[in-house]
Amino acid sequence: MKDYAFSLAKVLDVRRAEADARARELAEALRAKAAQERKIEGLAAEEQRARQVKRAVLERAQVVAELLHAQRYLEAVGRRVAQEREELARHEAAVASRRSAVTAAMQSVRALERLDERRREEWELESRRMESRGAV
Repeated sequence: MKDYAFSLAKVLDVRRAEADARARELAEALRAKAAQERKIEGLAAEEQRARQVKRAVLERAQVVAELLHAQRYLEAVGRRVAQEREELARHEAAVASRRSAVTAAMQSVRALERLDERRREEWELESRRMESRGAV
C-alpha cells in the first residue's frame, strides 16, 4: 500500500497556532479584567471611606466647608468608580471577543481534522480497491 500522499498537516499546524494565539489573547484579556476588578474593589473601599467621612461630618454638624469638601471628594471618587466600571466593561467585551475567536479557531481546527480524516479514509479505501484490482 502506498503512503498517504495528501495531508492537511501544514494547514492544521497553522490553524492550531492560530487557536493557541487566540487562547493566549484570551488569557491576557482575563488578566486585564481581573486587574480592573481589583482596582474597582480598591476604589469601592475608598468610596465607602468617603461616605463614612461624610456621615461623620454630618453627625458632628461640622462646618459647612468640611461637608462640601467631603461631598466633592465623594463625587470625585464616584466618577472614578464609574470610569473604572466602564473600563471593566471594555475588558469584559475584550474577553468575550477573545473567547469567540478561540471558539472559532478551535472549530476550524476540528473541521480540518475531520476533513483530513475523511480524505485519509477515502484514500485508504481507494488504495485497497486498487490493490484488489491488481490482485485479481
